[in-house]
Amino acid sequence: MVEATRTEVSMRFLLAVVTVALAAGCGGEEKVPSCQQAVDHYYSSGCAYYDLETGEQLGAGEVVAGCRDVLERAPASCDEAIDDWLFCLDGVPDDATSNAECDCSQEQERILTCG
Repeated sequence: MVEATRTEVSMRFLLAVVTVALAAGCGGEEKVPSCQQAVDHYYSSGCAYYDLETGEQLGAGEVVAGCRDVLERAPASCDEAIDDWLFCLDGVPDDATSNAECDCSQEQERILTCG
């Protein structure tokens, strides 16, 4: 029977830790949700956007179209702000019960001022 040296054991342990970390996705970035995914989740959670002039609720399709328009027109310097807004929309609780739970206004404000 051959005994492993302390260095061999340490290297095996390190290799095992690195393999497990890579398999678990450690260090990887979370994928930014699409406009469709984020808005669908936001609306299905009971949240909505409203027309500021009329007070009428905007349809999810209108918000998705507006989101896609922002993605096409916004400068690259706004990418992080847009991603944060999409994460916010997609991250509201499944059954939001208050305006505070639906509030992504800070993220939206960053988009308006990022240019």
